Amino acid sequence: MKRWQSDGVLLLIVMLWGSTFFVVRDATDHWPPLAFVALRFVLATLALLPWSLKSLRQWTRTDWQAGLITGSLLCVGYITQTIGISMTTASRAGFVTGLNVIFVPLMGAVLWRTKISAKVWAGVILAVAGLYVLSIDSTPQAGSQPVSLWGDFLVFICAVTFAGHILAIGHWTKKASPIAMNMIQVAVVAVVASIGSLLFETVPALPADVFWAGAYLGIICTAVLLAIQIIVQRYASPTRTALIFVLEPVFAALFAATFGNESISSTFVWGGLLMMIGIVIAEFPPLAFFKKQEPNETI
Repeated sequence: MKRWQSDGVLLLIVMLWGSTFFVVRDATDHWPPLAFVALRFVLATLALLPWSLKSLRQWTRTDWQAGLITGSLLCVGYITQTIGISMTTASRAGFVTGLNVIFVPLMGAVLWRTKISAKVWAGVILAVAGLYVLSIDSTPQAGSQPVSLWGDFLVFICAVTFAGHILAIGHWTKKASPIAMNMIQVAVVAVVASIGSLLFETVPALPADVFWAGAYLGIICTAVLLAIQIIVQRYASPTRTALIFVLEPVFAALFAATFGNESISSTFVWGGLLMMIGIVIAEFPPLAFFKKQEPNETI
């Protein structure tokens, strides 16, 4: 696979992931958040089941431990994100979720007692400034979705949890089977969300459009895209992959404005831009995307 092909596939993945914020926002207007998380991950579990059953007898204690830990983090992340999106706008949720890129080096420094570089602090300051600008833009214009700062806070918790999930995946990826770990973590979210929905929500009949939204998110955006990402990243460096993934909040805002009738104010644009600049500065060295390819490096 050539570099432009791998970049194109990764860009398509990010675009589809950006669309999930709008889809979740629309679905949770018609169905309870926990029930929708359960629907999404039950369908994802069923999609992964045929491949997982083949290796089930070979799963080790390490596989189960890795899957349960990453699944717990994923569970908290998706539940807080889905509930948060139901209380705010899809475009705002996309940018706040993008903060997980900054939390990765910060949490890594705390866990492994390493020094936080000046560029990370600069990125954090810019991202927090952008988050503040978004917070003062909390009164939507006519026709747009209502905004709750509590919803933004829940999505913020999601961003922190997703950062922990990234670190956990990095820790376990060489010790556990990727197939087993992925299957277990997805199933954990499905089980916990289902129990939570039964205990705390009154779930009405499932509308057809909500089912198809869950199928799109569960089968396409969770099961299929994660598998494609694992394959494609063999041909793209982590730096290039992460730089492309920074575009996810941008796609979230574009989908929300185009299909969700969300208004994008100038204040929102400036807040989002500050957050994007902060994320790029914190995560990447200067001109990382354009650096010359080394003889033994796959970019």
